[in-house]
Amino acid sequence: MTDVALLLLAVGAAAVVVLLVAVLTVRTVGDALGARRRRARAAVLPVLLEVLDGEDVVAPRRRHLRTAMADTAADLTHKLRGSDRERLAVWLTEQGVREAAQRRMRSPWAPHRARAIEAYLAATGGTDPEPVVAMLRDRHPRVRAAAVGSLGGCGAASAVPALVAAVGSRRTRVSPSAVAMAVVHAAPTSAAALAPAWRSSDPAVLAMAVDVVGWLGLLDGRAQVEDLLRTSPDAQVRDRAADALRRLGDPRSVPVLEQALARVPAGDPRAAGLDRALATVRAGAG
Repeated sequence: MTDVALLLLAVGAAAVVVLLVAVLTVRTVGDALGARRRRARAAVLPVLLEVLDGEDVVAPRRRHLRTAMADTAADLTHKLRGSDRERLAVWLTEQGVREAAQRRMRSPWAPHRARAIEAYLAATGGTDPEPVVAMLRDRHPRVRAAAVGSLGGCGAASAVPALVAAVGSRRTRVSPSAVAMAVVHAAPTSAAALAPAWRSSDPAVLAMAVDVVGWLGLLDGRAQVEDLLRTSPDAQVRDRAADALRRLGDPRSVPVLEQALARVPAGDPRAAGLDRALATVRAGAG
């Protein structure tokens, strides 16, 4: 073996060793940081529980504990309702969590922005969602997904039009199924909240909207759903519209369902969905 070959072999072996050391170092540091975060969360959880019990509690001062407090509160607030959620939100705002979360939402790091969204909503109880609505246009998909989930989780019905519009965005698109779930959790009482969808020609947006109308029983959206069943060129949108009409169960939908069924060729598997919808709606008419 020549000296050059031996040198190349030695360099290759050294590179492998350096790579292994780097991997082990990253893993060790990551494990240490994870353990530190878990200890911090365990330390601040009793503080938050005392707040919910109505105790006069002072927030920790150390920076990593305050960050852990905000993140733990963000996880906890999804399990709270009514006065408990409001009490926690008021206390977090008094402790400066709202302002700190707004600063973190401007962080250059996407994970920090995503966690800040949840902390902000915990500190506001979902009553002022506009700063989070703006994050639906964030450049990073993880942040946009966090905004969608958090807006739905806090029941921000006022954010529904923005959520729907985000589905149709070309530059900062979000998952239609995630938005549908968020809108269902927010539970708007009128299909008017879905107005951006009715103006769209995107099949994914329209299918999401008719699903929401059916799941929430928004009867004032019946006309839009019927129109899509009649006129949409997309077969999936028509199928979802038929299923939404089945869920609504309004007898006034019988004629449009009959017309849609008449247009389906004999033996087409799509006829089954229309038959099922017709049977349900006719049963309601009786």
